[in-house]
Amino acid sequence: MTLEYPTDETLVQIEKWDACDPEGLIEFIAEAWHSAGIVRRSGYVMEFITGGWSGNESLIAAYKSNSFAWSLCWVMSQRGGLHRFEIPASLAMSEWNGDPEEHVPGERMTDD
Repeated sequence: MTLEYPTDETLVQIEKWDACDPEGLIEFIAEAWHSAGIVRRSGYVMEFITGGWSGNESLIAAYKSNSFAWSLCWVMSQRGGLHRFEIPASLAMSEWNGDPEEHVPGERMTDD
């Protein structure tokens, strides 16, 4: 879990992340996510809720700047800071075991 605002290096890394690794990108964002927000995973669907924290909003803005990666996974954004993404199964690095999971920011997301 991080209690810090994301560094410029973190934001640039998100902006330049290889779109062929969307699961790795989402895991990286989740690790940088501040505990003011929530990350949920159910299979290949990820939900990020910013909790109104500007650092989490910056992470989402950096992701959106990576337009190809964003367009591969983005499903919807909703007022209140909810952003939903779906990792294409063909690009997922892990197999989903079928159990929904709520991710605690700072802990690695796994489907083991």
